[in-house]
Amino acid sequence: MTHFARGLTAAALTLLLTSPAEAQIFGRRSNESAATVINETPRCTQNLGTVTIADTQGALFNQLGLGAPSELLRYLVRESGCFTLIERGPGMDVVERERGLGAAGRIRTADFVLVAELANPIEADSGDSRRGLLGSLASSGGRILLQAGVAAVTGGEGAEMGAGMSQMLSAGANAAGNQLDQALSNRTVNAIKDLKKDLAKGKEGAQVVFSLSSVPLAETVGYTRALANKDDWRRLRIRDNQFGGRVGAGYETEDEGKTVALAFVRGYADLVTSLGGTGSTVPEVTLANREALRAQASAEAAQAARRPEPARPGRGRQEQRGAPQPAATSYTLARASILRSAPGGDVVRPMAAEDTVFPTGNTDGDWIEVLDADDNVGWLQRDRLTTED
Repeated sequence: MTHFARGLTAAALTLLLTSPAEAQIFGRRSNESAATVINETPRCTQNLGTVTIADTQGALFNQLGLGAPSELLRYLVRESGCFTLIERGPGMDVVERERGLGAAGRIRTADFVLVAELANPIEADSGDSRRGLLGSLASSGGRILLQAGVAAVTGGEGAEMGAGMSQMLSAGANAAGNQLDQALSNRTVNAIKDLKKDLAKGKEGAQVVFSLSSVPLAETVGYTRALANKDDWRRLRIRDNQFGGRVGAGYETEDEGKTVALAFVRGYADLVTSLGGTGSTVPEVTLANREALRAQASAEAAQAARRPEPARPGRGRQEQRGAPQPAATSYTLARASILRSAPGGDVVRPMAAEDTVFPTGNTDGDWIEVLDADDNVGWLQRDRLTTED
């Protein structure tokens, strides 16, 4: 079974939730409107952009006997088509790193950073709470990112775009768990075990929080909550291996894992739906990101034009490639091709038509160096590529 709730009757797919999702900057809901709970992987008609996923609760999920939720989120992203997934690996400084990569002009940066966390209250040891070992980036760090976006724009009376981002993100990282490898106290471990038992028995539901932050805009653009309990997935007749064995890590076999997984599916579906991913027009947040990228590119081009051109070294292959100057932010393969280690070099991997790649800026005649969605770097012939809008 490849989809979360394949085989469910149409009547069982949605339930009405009386409390609205948290207000979002884009796709904001009024307090009177009710969110529709979607119990299967959504199918987007609009791609919101590229996304990378931050892991923030390793210690908590390890004690729950579940794998990090990032693998479940990767599955949802790939199956839904709402984003193009860019793998960067875990890290609390993921947004800052993405912005740094963009500034260096080396590779295509992610448009968004997605954080999803379990938000159930846990009577943790005060020391563990102070050290942020249970994570809280989506619930508190999301607001910090929003403040950072405002600081970047106002910058304290006209500071440069991005000023203050480092300090704000560092504060968010410290609050959210920058020391996840440290041992939890016995009191905290016992509290998590109690939560695990309650989730498995249906005495308590799983509460999750999603936060989506825009890298180009330097602010949080989506924030939502979702709930699920054992009675929900039993009523929906969700059985083992509901993801076809593609997620594992306890989310497909353990009662507490299935409860948490259903909450994550609901939260993700609510997030992308509210942002316009299932609509008929390009989402507002996607247009805003594109405009921010265009403005940034124009500013960088103007700044580069004012700089004196450095002295060129002797002619050679590196000079033929030229300095990295990407002409487009991404390409789509017009037909199947081979990603090579160098122009005419060894095979890195085959590429299918419609695959998306991101130029690094290096060119060599009719060849372009690109980065694929799995972080493979290689060369493709220019005539195999078309520019994405």
